[in-house]
Amino acid sequence: MALRPEIVPRLLSFARLSCAVICNSVSPAQKEDMVKLVRDNIISVRTLAIGDGADDVAMIQAAHVGVGISGQEGMQAVNSSDYAIAQFRVLGRLLLVHGRWNYIRISKLILYMFYKNITLPLALYWYGYLSGASGSTMYWEIGVQLYNIAFTGLPIVVVGVLDKDLPAPFSIEFPDLYRRGPDRFFFNMYTFFRWVAAAFYELMVIFVVMSYGCNAFDKAAGSESRVEFDMIAFSLTVLIVNIRLDDRGSMDSPGVFLMTPYIATFKVGYDEYGAFIPTAKRLGMPPGSTYRMRFSARSSNFNSVRSTQTSHSFFREQWETQGTNVVSL
Repeated sequence: MALRPEIVPRLLSFARLSCAVICNSVSPAQKEDMVKLVRDNIISVRTLAIGDGADDVAMIQAAHVGVGISGQEGMQAVNSSDYAIAQFRVLGRLLLVHGRWNYIRISKLILYMFYKNITLPLALYWYGYLSGASGSTMYWEIGVQLYNIAFTGLPIVVVGVLDKDLPAPFSIEFPDLYRRGPDRFFFNMYTFFRWVAAAFYELMVIFVVMSYGCNAFDKAAGSESRVEFDMIAFSLTVLIVNIRLDDRGSMDSPGVFLMTPYIATFKVGYDEYGAFIPTAKRLGMPPGSTYRMRFSARSSNFNSVRSTQTSHSFFREQWETQGTNVVSL
């Protein structure tokens, strides 16, 4: 027998004012209706149903989270649930420890994924402004492809699996810490936009410091400074993105110790020399030879597109331009 429609509003009002509601001798359909009553009418809450028998299957499936207890009444509840436990007393650890840890991990994962994927394209906007919208490529193409796969992929996996802000006994001893989850303390609109604002600010600082430090956009500096700017800017972007995740990680987590050497060595293969290895191989250039290459640069401060005479040593070969050609705009 299902809940009578005329008592549903009164029952819902009574449930809102109560800390706990006990229902006695209810049918499986009534259990399901009670869960749906709260789930459909109180949007701000998340429902959890726990049971150990076949008569609890409908209730478990109706809740946001279903927990089945494996016991003498069979495995129907376990097979229909999201989580399975051996005894009812384990429920506290499931919620207060693992539930809280996973909520924090998922919050960091979502925020960091948005942050790091905003940071890299945002650098191109700053670069376009400083270069006068020349349309020139800033990043090494393989570096962009490896950004999500290698440079920023492993740390977030480590944090998403191993991050623990507090030890398990501490979380059980102070159950009020669990309230930060329902209160949306770690993931909300304010936190999201704070991460986005951090991406804008950090990239702006990198580009302002780099533009003056490398003189990359000074017409007298030539293209050598532009190449150095591109390499160092990408390196700093990846380094800051990883350091921010390391800073947001928990100090007692083994993930931090696994991330730290990774952050320190991520730049191997993408330094100023290694970045030109694929270019030399693709052009079929044998080692020990002298080649003529043309570097062109354009800036909002320029009145012309200029190929400057530069000389740059990579390994033991010499990379040179053919001379200086000026085309007036």
